[in-house]
Amino acid sequence: MKESSIKKMTQLAGILLATMLLLFAINQKNICLIKKVDVNIENLIDNVALIDKQDILLRIERKFGHRLRKVAVGKLNFEALEGELEKDPFVKSAEVYLDANETIHLNITQREPLFRIKADDGRDFLVDMTGVKMPLSPHASPRVLVVTGNVPVHHPNFLKIKDHPFNDLFDLVLELSADRLLNPLIEQVNIDESLVYTMAPKVGDQKILLGVNENIDSKLERLKVFYQEGLPVEGWNKYKTINLTFDGIVVCKKV
Repeated sequence: MKESSIKKMTQLAGILLATMLLLFAINQKNICLIKKVDVNIENLIDNVALIDKQDILLRIERKFGHRLRKVAVGKLNFEALEGELEKDPFVKSAEVYLDANETIHLNITQREPLFRIKADDGRDFLVDMTGVKMPLSPHASPRVLVVTGNVPVHHPNFLKIKDHPFNDLFDLVLELSADRLLNPLIEQVNIDESLVYTMAPKVGDQKILLGVNENIDSKLERLKVFYQEGLPVEGWNKYKTINLTFDGIVVCKKV
């Protein structure tokens, strides 16, 4: 037999052996059980956690009928796991992956509540930064603005529905939350039967009459000027009401 033929056969045998070893290693990896489950929940501002590790693990166990640590690596369906976790109303996104030590990592990003609804008809829930409805958490109460009174009904697709009444409320709270002055000052918005808005500050006992949801930018700008230039002179408890319903002016009623 020629030397070149022997060399080729040796190379083919080596490739075949390497392939077999690789397949064996993959098979052994697939039949290994998960050794550890690592749940990482990214906390919100002020370290608020609306869900905990047990919530996550229990959801998976209820859905798939077993604990993750009893699952063989080869039977893991990462897409299905991520999809199930993202059905949780407190979860914005989930990332699932396996490392070389047979540890499965579940990285959870929570939804961020924007405000809380406490309506006169008994509805009590949270709304996140994207308009998604969330239940109250048994673990924590986030410090967010509270909306009370005759609150419009939330619809899952209200942002896509033109003139849906919940849009006005959502836009107002978004604007308040984005403002460096008003965000830490306003703690409550109340809506009456005529859809007239009244706000309550964290400091002082005055009511801020916003009126119907029109010309909001102008009204809030006048309120900011009043807070920056008027209240420092007169004091926080000087006024009973701050009325923004008149065009171009702020009308106050003293205590």
